[in-house]
Amino acid sequence: MLNKKMFRAKSMSNEWVYGSLIEDYTNDCFYIIRNNMNDCRIDQTSGVITGKVTPVRKETICQYIEQLNYRGADFYEGDIIRTTLRHTDKFAENAIVLSDSCILKDGLGIIFPQDTLEYEIIGNVIDDSNLLCEDSIRWLKNYGWLRKD
Repeated sequence: MLNKKMFRAKSMSNEWVYGSLIEDYTNDCFYIIRNNMNDCRIDQTSGVITGKVTPVRKETICQYIEQLNYRGADFYEGDIIRTTLRHTDKFAENAIVLSDSCILKDGLGIIFPQDTLEYEIIGNVIDDSNLLCEDSIRWLKNYGWLRKD
């Protein structure tokens, strides 16, 4: 069975869609398949993808991080979280989930979730970049999640 939450990305109409990711190398496009791979056809000659697929914007693609499923919350790369740092008991607001083992806080990496206690999702870098400090925004622009204006 296909994990329906492997990726999320914004559709061309700016709606979040969830599913498996497929890349059309011929046309440099990305698609989310919402149900299963049998709903999608790839023409072997032309490389054209048809079926139940949704075109998505490349810069909004975020991968699901199953290891971080905490209290039923689905974590994706690029989520903005609020957490408490384990060894200092300092409150870390607006940290960014980079992977299943690292978050970015004020432009600095922190081992995650080992160095953190409870955490909750408060947004994501695509929709809520206003929650981030300048160092984190600069890092995200270099990483490619935010446009360089």
